[in-house]
Amino acid sequence: MNNKVRYAVIMAVSVLLNQVLSAVAMHFGWPLWLDFTGTALSAVVLEPTAGLLVGLIDNFYIAIFVTDNSSMLYYGASAAVAILAGVGMRKDGKLTLRRLPAVAALTVVIMTFLSTIMTMWRTGGVCSHPYEEALCQKALAHGVPTFFACMWGTFVVKVFDVITVSLLVMAIYWILPAKWKQNKEAAPGE
Repeated sequence: MNNKVRYAVIMAVSVLLNQVLSAVAMHFGWPLWLDFTGTALSAVVLEPTAGLLVGLIDNFYIAIFVTDNSSMLYYGASAAVAILAGVGMRKDGKLTLRRLPAVAALTVVIMTFLSTIMTMWRTGGVCSHPYEEALCQKALAHGVPTFFACMWGTFVVKVFDVITVSLLVMAIYWILPAKWKQNKEAAPGE
């Protein structure tokens, strides 16, 4: 298979995964975002740069068609996912599942921190996910400062989100045909 076609197909499917899974999670009111599934998948299957591009396209789409341009701030979290998944899941260039727990834990911590900072800057600490906001409000009611209350709500949802996305990415990776997973050098003219 032509490497350019492989990249284009996997990246297009990844962008759709981000949008569709996020819409499904919101529609059913799940305590998840699922909006970085395709970003992680393309970073693992292809390379971190592919994940960076998928995350950029996803955040750009959200900023234009779903919310407003301030949503582009969350590209920082998407970029972190692409780098963590694409680099962290590999050892000597090969995918290794032994790294998944450490990469997932680091992803939760970094995404929580980045998302909290962006939410504080964008909305003053009002979370946009109903579960995040409910947890934030409970923490505020117990006297927790706004930053840490926002961080708590974000953290809890990110834990479930990262676990679910990790399982989805592993399952999708497992069912992908071998020719889609292999990074081959492109032949001249490809």
